[in-house]
Amino acid sequence: MQRLKRSLSLRTLLRSKSVESLFPRPGGGAQGPGTPPSPPRPHGFQQYVFKKHCPCELCRQLIAGNSRQGLRCKACKAGVHLWCSEGISHQRCPGKTATSFCRNFSSPLLLPEQGGSAQGSTPPDPSARVDPVYEALRFGTSLAHGTGPTELPPSTQGKVGDRLGFFPANFVQRVRPGESVWRSCRAVQGDREQGRMSLRENQICVGVGRTQGLIRVTSGRKRGLVPAEALTEI
Repeated sequence: MQRLKRSLSLRTLLRSKSVESLFPRPGGGAQGPGTPPSPPRPHGFQQYVFKKHCPCELCRQLIAGNSRQGLRCKACKAGVHLWCSEGISHQRCPGKTATSFCRNFSSPLLLPEQGGSAQGSTPPDPSARVDPVYEALRFGTSLAHGTGPTELPPSTQGKVGDRLGFFPANFVQRVRPGESVWRSCRAVQGDREQGRMSLRENQICVGVGRTQGLIRVTSGRKRGLVPAEALTEI
């Protein structure tokens, strides 16, 4: 019976030691040999033509541009002279530098009132700066849907049938009392020396007077004389 107890206790002791070897306690017990640290990576210099003056990392003297008198590391972009490369080639290379994040200011800002605010967040400041591109896009969208601001001059508002909306003022010509509206029956070739204006077929113009078979018309910013047989009054 005693031999059986001794064998059981010996087996329990061996199992506990095997478990401790697999899962060592933190801060206690002998630990297995760890992996050796990787050796530092040296600089990888290559011949480089410096288009701009660059200081040497060792002697701090300028490297002459447009010449092969210098070397540059592929990773950290450090420049050295040919005769200074032996003194710095054994040093550790820091590697590539991390690029900082830069926001593209041409994209609109997402305001808290648009994206939704979380519970407990402070209300947005009314004096906060708004991206001008976003403001212009929102203004253009409101014009496209016919909900433009009311402070626009009435000359940019018009009505066609039952539709009411906004339009550019330079696309419309006002007809004053005593003037008549004409449509060109055919294309007319103009002549600047004689003061005649050229018209396209079916072009609309406003007549302001008639002299010797010619009608003085205006179309936008253009003014001139057009033969009366080429026009039809509307």
